[in-house]
Amino acid sequence: MNCPRRALFVFLAAVLAIMPAAGFPQNTIFLRSTPLGVLAADDLDSLLVKINETLDSVALDTPVQWKSADEKVSSAWIVTDNYSTNGLVCRRLNLDTTMNNQTTSRRFGFCKVDGAWLVDID
Repeated sequence: MNCPRRALFVFLAAVLAIMPAAGFPQNTIFLRSTPLGVLAADDLDSLLVKINETLDSVALDTPVQWKSADEKVSSAWIVTDNYSTNGLVCRRLNLDTTMNNQTTSRRFGFCKVDGAWLVDID
């Protein structure tokens, strides 16, 4: 393998190696504007797993509950509709979060890309 081709191969391998790590923070940035932005890493992981399970398998208008390990933060959500954008399967979710006796409500769209649910920013 000649030198420029080897350099390109090494560069592409490095980019592919860091892509999953870069994708996680980008897919959780939507939480910054909610009380969920202050969650501990374990709670955030638990929440994202539950949201992904919901998006994968829960029927429309079925309430889902979640609580942080210390039970100081709780969330409830429902998937309100299915839609498609740019040929992707998408679902819309209403999320209510309670912390310090204050509840905030947000609405998010998620689209399935390569088997993972990513926030739809449109």
